Amino acid sequence: DLQGVYVDAGTENERPAMGEITAGGVMATLAKAAVNGIFKGSVEAALEPVLSSARNIFEYYSFDCNGQPVYNTGMKEYPLSMDNYTKFDDGESVNEEGIIRTAKEKYGGKYAYYINYDWRLNPLAVADTINEYVERACRETGSEKVNIVCASMGGVMTVAYLSKYSADRVNKCVFLSSTFYGTYVVSDLLQGNIRVGGTELKNFVNTYLGENKTLSPVLKLLDKAGIWDNVARFADKFLNKYKDMIYDKVLKDVFGNMPSLWALVLPEDYEACKEFMFGGKKEEYAGIIGIADELQKMMAKRDDMLKAAVAGGMDICVVANYGRQVIPVYDRSSQNGDGPLETQLVSGGAVVAPIGKTLGDDYVCSDPKYLSPSKEIDASTCLFPEYTWFLKDAPHVSGTYGTDYSDFIFWLVDYEGQPTVSSNAKYPQFMQSASDQHIEFE
Repeated sequence: DLQGVYVDAGTENERPAMGEITAGGVMATLAKAAVNGIFKGSVEAALEPVLSSARNIFEYYSFDCNGQPVYNTGMKEYPLSMDNYTKFDDGESVNEEGIIRTAKEKYGGKYAYYINYDWRLNPLAVADTINEYVERACRETGSEKVNIVCASMGGVMTVAYLSKYSADRVNKCVFLSSTFYGTYVVSDLLQGNIRVGGTELKNFVNTYLGENKTLSPVLKLLDKAGIWDNVARFADKFLNKYKDMIYDKVLKDVFGNMPSLWALVLPEDYEACKEFMFGGKKEEYAGIIGIADELQKMMAKRDDMLKAAVAGGMDICVVANYGRQVIPVYDRSSQNGDGPLETQLVSGGAVVAPIGKTLGDDYVCSDPKYLSPSKEIDASTCLFPEYTWFLKDAPHVSGTYGTDYSDFIFWLVDYEGQPTVSSNAKYPQFMQSASDQHIEFE
């Protein structure tokens, strides 16, 4: 959550790390860009104030070459059990906050804990924080084990905790729309593989604006006019022409040194990512490279570690959403996803058809019971096919208070023993979610 990071968190000087974006500021930047472009006669000159403004917006997110925050930044923390906090007791309570509210009401605040970590940090350091919470929860409740629901970046953080401290204290782990298997978006962006495709751009706009009754007719007209391919070609050409400038001025310094992102790089992309981000400066960036190497070793052992944890008695559930276009600015953005993340990796390795398409009538699944009725997903290739659920059209990290999706999550948590996709006819492996998180069969 970009909005969740604060400068001087927990002090009287606390303020959002993200720089303020105002209409006046945007207009001033554009005006300066226009002046620069006209008087200096180059796109590079026009782009300078835009990139400078972007750098200012993200400045406080920066990490140094040793993988440490440049500024005193962090997240709001809730170190005690949830009966000490009223923040999540009412209101809309969407997604993670909804999960917290439901857990507090269902089990009592004494038995609910919320680990709000800094998602940018080294997952192996965040693992220490998770361990502190787990031990505190066991100590204060008298329980021997805990249930963990980890969402989004919480997936890789939980992998780090289980790798570093074992699953001895974990009864059940629910990976919810999580990064436990890495992401294509990070792998592509950290090696400079950026691309804008017309189909992906159209899907992205329709995903987030298509339900708007005012805009929907306009989008249909644009589609008929074939505008998306033209816009995509222009954007793609622009991004690639000025890619080095964009990366050098903003992306490399702000995001390239963030430890957590290096845990999400896929093994086959790792060397290319290191070369692109640190080529020629590997001695200077030895600190963050060392952290990245360690995280890659951790992720290389992930599958065996999780299988051993399950064999040792930890129950596991993987929940993946699909049907939403991921951000259409990287090579593999044709992947079906939940908005930010790709379903193939969120699910731990499913075969997933592009949005609006199927795997085809001639597609052969190794075990037909894992093929979705619509032939959009083959779950047989997942790390845990019997323990992995898919919900179409659900937004990233669902679980808003009082919804069907919330009920589903807590059915997983409350189920005695290891739930499977056959344990409850109400919750089969493939389901359909409405925008209000009402669930139906696919």
